[in-house]
Amino acid sequence: MKINTTILCLILSQFVFGQTELSKEKHIINLDAKIGERIFVTDSIGNTLNNGEYLFKFFEGRVKLSFWFSIEDSGEINGDVKLNIGDKIDSQLLELYKVKKGIVKKIEQFDQKRKFLDTEIFISGDTVIERNYKLNKLLYYENKGIKGNEIYKYSCVNYYEEDYIDKCTKTDFIKGIVEETLKGNVISRTKTKNLPSNILKIVENFGTEESVKKIIVYTDKVIKTTYKNGSYKTETPIKGGVFEKVYNNKGVLIESGEVYDIDF
Repeated sequence: MKINTTILCLILSQFVFGQTELSKEKHIINLDAKIGERIFVTDSIGNTLNNGEYLFKFFEGRVKLSFWFSIEDSGEINGDVKLNIGDKIDSQLLELYKVKKGIVKKIEQFDQKRKFLDTEIFISGDTVIERNYKLNKLLYYENKGIKGNEIYKYSCVNYYEEDYIDKCTKTDFIKGIVEETLKGNVISRTKTKNLPSNILKIVENFGTEESVKKIIVYTDKVIKTTYKNGSYKTETPIKGGVFEKVYNNKGVLIESGEVYDIDF
């Protein structure tokens, strides 16, 4: 049986030359799109490219990078778009774009030194979520936003090569709640929304080292500080300072007087 050598070469070329290489001179390239944006490649006059596997090599400074991706019959990029360090398909992965019908739905970024997932940005409903991790996918930062408005933030004190988290702050902008945690335990909570009409803010302390249990700031700027032993004090603003009243744990006034700010 004779084999058509032309057909054989075409078949073999799909394995040897699986990706079609693109160039800036001959193509319009938008491969570093942001989350929710369109990612695309066309020829120099804007025509979509044929179905197939594609490769685009470029330099960033002295570092050679390469994009690897697929185009469907519709002309849209779909599936995974890989950004590698180097020009090989199995080179170190730097970023991974998850694309659906030409729209970037998720971006994953990897630590260059230790090669673990460092950052992921993705869309959930109408919310854009960004998360940063340490080794073993230990979350130390998270941000959620809708149409550019921040609705939630979680942030920890970060020491780059230390694979643990210590003190963190969690902020819910919709509920008006800020929590501080230490090694996973809530040590303070601040509320600024859904409060009685005469209260601006309530701060609660849960840490064992804190003597203050609760601070209430009223709309008339009076501040009430309650201590863990049950005693409390009030501070009413006056010119140059406050008028302070101190009560014992039975609610009996034991001390009062004016306290002024002193500039040295």
